[in-house]
Amino acid sequence: MFEHFSADAVKVVHAAVAEAQRCEDPVISAEHLLVGIATARDGPRLLGVEADDVRRARSDRDRDALAAVGIDVALERHVPGRPRRRRHRRFTRDAKGVLDEALKQAIGLQHRRIGVEHLVLAVTARCDDDVVRLLDRLGIDTDRLRATTLDTIRRAA
Repeated sequence: MFEHFSADAVKVVHAAVAEAQRCEDPVISAEHLLVGIATARDGPRLLGVEADDVRRARSDRDRDALAAVGIDVALERHVPGRPRRRRHRRFTRDAKGVLDEALKQAIGLQHRRIGVEHLVLAVTARCDDDVVRLLDRLGIDTDRLRATTLDTIRRAA
């Protein structure tokens, strides 16, 4: 499937993998793909937020969820002096669904390549509850994001 991705879309996927590694998360999720989109050249323009905004919203959401059950914890997972483990991470079912949906979006628009804009459309069409809450925390309305992304695609054609 990745042979159909534009160079920028491939960078999004690589950024998602790097984000999962940075966070020491065991899998690559749709949230990591959202961070990857925000790192893309057109990502901040399409989303209206930067990658650091997405990271901060994830961190705040996680900290709030822990506080709601009475846990006050620093979210830093790496113990200084202990080497970080590099290992193969798999995509979650939702992340795979976003990638599949990006292909469907590109085909539906009769585009030959999957671009960052198709990944944005896929996130809006097939995002899990965690991504919906994260977008909401960022003040991003998924219907509006989808409409503005489609408008951007139409204007570029």
